[in-house]
Amino acid sequence: MSRPATPEPSALPVELTINGRTLSAQPGRTILEVVRAEGLDEIPTLCHDPRLEPYGSCFLCVVEVKGSPRLLPACVTRIRDGMEVTTRSERIVHARRTALELLLSDHYADCVCPGQLACPAGWMCRGISPWPGWGTSTRHWPWSRSAIPSP
Repeated sequence: MSRPATPEPSALPVELTINGRTLSAQPGRTILEVVRAEGLDEIPTLCHDPRLEPYGSCFLCVVEVKGSPRLLPACVTRIRDGMEVTTRSERIVHARRTALELLLSDHYADCVCPGQLACPAGWMCRGISPWPGWGTSTRHWPWSRSAIPSP
């Protein structure tokens, strides 16, 4: 009697928990891909482009993974079986704000971005607008007007 064929380990779905919700996903995917595909949260990114290999340089997509002492970038962290992920907490929001402040502290809006083509002032506002859950949407404008010269 022959045994039924068992799928290769890499083809078996990965069981993980994201924000308290247990789900299955295909191995090899990143936390960011799974969260977006499942509609679990809006994780902000600046460096992520689905057409390119992820490299995690902006650190705006950091998440907490149980067992890891540090926050991990969701765009480059591959899912593992039994992984427990939190995508929103006070620690995460603080780290994302700090990362954005550091990125903008040395940025003078002198690059040419796709959004500048549609903006009469030539700004790429999406890159400096706050993401959901970061407070009021007008708090950053006085700072950005004084810190980033406008055309």
